Amino acid sequence: MSTTPRRLDKYELHTKIGRGSIGEVWKGRDLQLQRDVAIKLLHTDLQQANPHFFNDFTTAGTALSALHQDHLVPLREVNVYRAPNGNETVAYIVMDYIEGLTCNDYLKVTSHRGQFPSIHNIVYLYSCLGEALDYTHSKGIIHGDIKPKNILLQAKNRTNFDAGEPLLVDTGFCPMLGITPNADMPFYISPEQAGGGYPNTRSDIYALGALLYEICTGVPPFRGESPISIMMQHVNALPTPPNLINPNVPAALSEVILHALAKDPIARFASASLLATAIAEACSMRPSLKLRAIPALPEPGHSVAQRGPMINILGVPQPFSPQTVQPPLNAPISRPLPALPPASQPLSSNSRPLPTPPTASQSLPGVDQARPSNSRPLSTPPATSQSLPGISQSPIAPSQRSSGLRSGHQVREATYNATPQPTPAVGPVRPPEMPAREPQQATHVYSSVATPRSAMAPQTPPLALPPRRQRVTDKPAYVFLIAVVLLLMLGGAFLGIFWLQPHNAQPTATINNTARVFFQDDALGHNDVLHLQIDHISAPAQGKSYFAWLETETKPLPLGTLPLQNNAIIYTYPGDTQHTDLLNIATGVLITLEQANTQPQAPGQQHIYHGVLDPKVATAVKNILSSTPGLENNQSVIVTLFETIKSMNDKTGSIADTLQNHVNDKPLAMRQAIRVIEMLDGSSNARQSGDLPQKLPSQLSITRGLLSSPSQKGYLDILDEQVQQVKQVAGGNKDLLQRVQNTEYAIQDLRDWLQKVRANDVLLLKAADLADPANLSIALQLKQAAADSYTGRTIPPNQSPQPLPGSAGANQAYIECQYMAAIDLQTI
Repeated sequence: MSTTPRRLDKYELHTKIGRGSIGEVWKGRDLQLQRDVAIKLLHTDLQQANPHFFNDFTTAGTALSALHQDHLVPLREVNVYRAPNGNETVAYIVMDYIEGLTCNDYLKVTSHRGQFPSIHNIVYLYSCLGEALDYTHSKGIIHGDIKPKNILLQAKNRTNFDAGEPLLVDTGFCPMLGITPNADMPFYISPEQAGGGYPNTRSDIYALGALLYEICTGVPPFRGESPISIMMQHVNALPTPPNLINPNVPAALSEVILHALAKDPIARFASASLLATAIAEACSMRPSLKLRAIPALPEPGHSVAQRGPMINILGVPQPFSPQTVQPPLNAPISRPLPALPPASQPLSSNSRPLPTPPTASQSLPGVDQARPSNSRPLSTPPATSQSLPGISQSPIAPSQRSSGLRSGHQVREATYNATPQPTPAVGPVRPPEMPAREPQQATHVYSSVATPRSAMAPQTPPLALPPRRQRVTDKPAYVFLIAVVLLLMLGGAFLGIFWLQPHNAQPTATINNTARVFFQDDALGHNDVLHLQIDHISAPAQGKSYFAWLETETKPLPLGTLPLQNNAIIYTYPGDTQHTDLLNIATGVLITLEQANTQPQAPGQQHIYHGVLDPKVATAVKNILSSTPGLENNQSVIVTLFETIKSMNDKTGSIADTLQNHVNDKPLAMRQAIRVIEMLDGSSNARQSGDLPQKLPSQLSITRGLLSSPSQKGYLDILDEQVQQVKQVAGGNKDLLQRVQNTEYAIQDLRDWLQKVRANDVLLLKAADLADPANLSIALQLKQAAADSYTGRTIPPNQSPQPLPGSAGANQAYIECQYMAAIDLQTI
């Protein structure tokens, strides 16, 4: 189509301004109303592929023209043009002409360069999109083609968003016309659409999640050399956790993104507004949809220096303190897999420097790069040039929910360990759909098997020693002679042992912890995912395959065929739709050899590996991980303790942010402080002890706190009791005893750090005026103690918190408890 002006009924086409999956977009002129319009001419091949196209088109146009919402570009006309002197028939859509960028243009000059938008812009963008989509969904209309090019940023209105007011375009046409969207570059297509199914409202949620992933990392969740390969990844692969690509993404926000990208539509957010609210909460902002009360961004003329001390928040300089918190390096995830690079380090109150975080294979500007970890943990719970006005340039560490996009909240279940994916731009990994917890490997034990949570940080190499004089015994000839003698001695010893043992004895299998099973969490349950790893296993005979079974007290539960690659098996059983607690029903795990490409309902005769849970140990461990005796509603003490500390960490971060950034919302900070003391002491005891002043209203109704009161034990002491029960039945199991000791270290540290949280929180509750500058120091100490309690503390030369005295927090305690339930497999 030429750029020469041409007529289309009462419209004159001037300049082609874009092309998409539906058609070309032209800037035109309404000659009757004398105003500029945008005209989309639908591709002619759409007409040829569907004999009822024009009828479907006009029907869809009637429904879509009735949509009116502030963040939808309204349709002015949907019609078909038939040339008076020819056979040309053109379906076209007329919309308001919006002056400004598309979201795609915006990403090119921000996230793609590592210059990430501010949290205010991200939250506002998704609040607007959430309102628009909730409205269309309420009318029974699915957008079906959400992508950056279909989000316009109206330049004339930049009050709430730097680049312009967000407006959604092309709503509903793809689903109504039966068009598969993004067929050329399907970065935002949902798994159900990629698999040939029909879109639904949660397909739009998935697309929003893919877009949010790109905004926060600079890359889409899946990349590939062809559209087919990308679509297959949407169906089969799991995205690398965002905070492993950009370590400044808070872990809470990373969770939200992965939740939106769940393969199962039911597991995604139920509505776009819930997604917007979750983003706001992850960024410690008010979860209102419009969020217009967010403090306005600085005027374009004001420099960073004029705004006082700044810190990078998702790559955007923002006022904040230099004190940051370390993200948990080994948070268990829903799908534990091979080791990932370590997360970034927190800054402590004495301003220790941050170590380099993990990033994509090609670095983002302003984002530090981390070395890959050398250890194999099991699993956890994972670019362009012109700037826009008002958009600062800088870079994203995993942080916790309270941090929002602030490095000060970089805590939470940060790293996700996952299986490698063939994705190009970043270190490929297969994370869970939501951050689930996996046990982490202790640095001083278990080096041979991946641990279920996150990768271990590489250890700092020892300093070089000064050269010394060579001795005679250091000379090569002498060393060689000694080596030969030792080899002869060892060889003789082995021959003697072989000669003396009975020739009909069966060789004992030595696994060396290379075959192990772990129970993990997903987003909707606990211990409902099973991760299995076997190293050094030979390929089965032709026509055979390895098959896994979960043994129970009734009958074996088939877990599926085990994939073999490079003489190793790494397999995750995702659980069932009821999110059954597998640990609660498990007695052991069996690996058999079955006919390939079959789904046996009972184990065959060829048993290869077998492992069982010791009944006494299993009972004691289940009392920690599944249901703790004496707790209400079948609570798990470790889950409740972990989730409470995680929530407390969010709230202390919110308090510090409010006071640090001089936000005029001191009542919010006070409400958060009340919630913290109730979490620590329980609502009733907090009031009775006087720590919660009578003048302050209760915000929660918590019957039991983290700490013990005169009337009842807290979760921390209950956990200690249950761990001692495991210790009593562990016998000579050195692995289990090591996990018990590691958990004891965490409990000891938590006693100290939670008391510090309590002391500082009480000072704020009893402060005459929270606006007093002296309270900022208290708030920062409160925040640091809560962060230590949640993620642990890094002790150099370690690059992450470890299950050691003075370093282990709730995150490490959870990991170690999960390890207690590991099943070692032995050859049969």
